Amino acid sequence: MPALRLTLVGRSYCSLCDKMRDACQAAASRDGVDLGLIVVDLDDHPAREAQYGELVPVLLDGPFDGGIEICHYHFDESAWVAARQRHLAAEAANR
Repeated sequence: MPALRLTLVGRSYCSLCDKMRDACQAAASRDGVDLGLIVVDLDDHPAREAQYGELVPVLLDGPFDGGIEICHYHFDESAWVAARQRHLAAEAANR
């Protein structure tokens, strides 16, 4: 089963963040992906407000520090597929 380690940057009171999390989990389940989703509350990281504040929710491929943006505001199916394919290619190259 392919694995994706993603970070969702959001806020605890953000309904779009909840929808993004739910969409990620549904897509992972549908696609047979082992999803490791770390949820980061931007309110706990005020130094990053300028970077992410206007974009929440933001889905990152990788960790909060150094992750690559997959999408923001709403779940983007094509961006999800592209991220999944990058991970599949990386797994195949490491075999």
